[in-house]
Amino acid sequence: MALFLAGIVAAMAYTQHLRSEGPTASSIYFKAIEGPGGPRYRICFQTPRDDSFEVAIVGADGRAVAILAQDLPIEGDPSAGKGSANCFDWDGLDEAGVAVPAGTYRLRLTLERAERRAVSGEKLRITEPAQPAAEPAEPAG
Repeated sequence: MALFLAGIVAAMAYTQHLRSEGPTASSIYFKAIEGPGGPRYRICFQTPRDDSFEVAIVGADGRAVAILAQDLPIEGDPSAGKGSANCFDWDGLDEAGVAVPAGTYRLRLTLERAERRAVSGEKLRITEPAQPAAEPAEPAG
């Protein structure tokens, strides 16, 4: 029983430690951008700490469908919310280059040195899958 209580106290202390570190990211937003190749999505966020990040798009099941950046050093802004945002463009394709189906997607950030991972509450809703870019036709010869 004492071991069980010690485990609970340790878990509570660790949770409090994570809370005191503040959020992984703030000011997260998604924006659809229309272009000649079809819609693209701009994903932006701010972070209060320096770290190496993995920036991924995850589906409703929590699995990554696209990795936008890996081992990316990002400088944090302790006043996150007032500094410049870190932005990434996503073409709506998965890692295999296939358009993701209509659905709800989120941003997942992994702070590699701090060993923290968070999935945004903000959602990106895709109503129509991306259309592959048309290849130019070769002249008949």
